[in-house]
Amino acid sequence: MKTYAKVDSGVVTEVVTPTLDLNGEQYPLEACYPTEFVLQCVDITDHSPQPEQRWTYDGNSFIPEAQPVVDVVGNNEAKKVVLLNEASLSMTPLLLALQLGDATEKESADAMAWRHYSLALQSVDVTQENPVWPVAPQ
Repeated sequence: MKTYAKVDSGVVTEVVTPTLDLNGEQYPLEACYPTEFVLQCVDITDHSPQPEQRWTYDGNSFIPEAQPVVDVVGNNEAKKVVLLNEASLSMTPLLLALQLGDATEKESADAMAWRHYSLALQSVDVTQENPVWPVAPQ
């Protein structure tokens, strides 16, 4: 069974397999699609691996779509900033109560827990693909 890649401006936009007749035989591509479409098609039946949409075609060979580069450090730094900001927001009322001298024992303990969490966040190695993030206090 034949398979074709429709190529537009050097990029595979569609992969097609002509339909079958009642006897299970494949119709010719020309019988299934308009001439303009057929002229943009390349037979990929024997290509391995089979090209897919968004692959490029240079007239001789198919090249897989480039995979996006993941900015591990940037993503982890952004997550770290968000978590540090959340920790800061959680600590602010607790620290204010401590400074004013009217913090309960629970508020003092919670402030310490958030402080330890904040310090642990600052020491996370953001260069690792899957860093170990500390768990926020409850």
